[in-house]
Amino acid sequence: MLNSDSLRVYSAQSNNRIGTYFRSKEFDCTDGSPYTFVSTKLLSVLTLIRVKTNLPIYIMSGYRTPEYNSKIGGHIHSYHQAGMAADWTFGAKYNTVEELYLHIDDEYLHQTWLGGLGLYASRNFIHFDVQPRIDGKVKVWHG
Repeated sequence: MLNSDSLRVYSAQSNNRIGTYFRSKEFDCTDGSPYTFVSTKLLSVLTLIRVKTNLPIYIMSGYRTPEYNSKIGGHIHSYHQAGMAADWTFGAKYNTVEELYLHIDDEYLHQTWLGGLGLYASRNFIHFDVQPRIDGKVKVWHG
């Protein structure tokens, strides 16, 4: 399941349940776009993290239109634009986002489904994406 992917399209603000823990509007672009795109692999990864940590996951940024991505200074090739990335934070089990990041780093970096993992400690969120691995390695960064 985690090694295959497809893209699902939802009407923005539709509030459809997608998977056990999420609703489509959580992934909506905030620019008023009429559609939201969500990768099934991304949804599976976020669900796995949710189950393993037993913490709610709060999506801060999911799908972005290219225009909105540019407006907020997102990377020109951001996987948010393809519905393959999410910025998220969590419930209160961990003291800091860094603590959760270290847990994820240790547990998931060897998994083939993870493409990118970013820590934005000063803004209290983690970025996950399911971009293809060109060199066989996860892209890891701190923002």
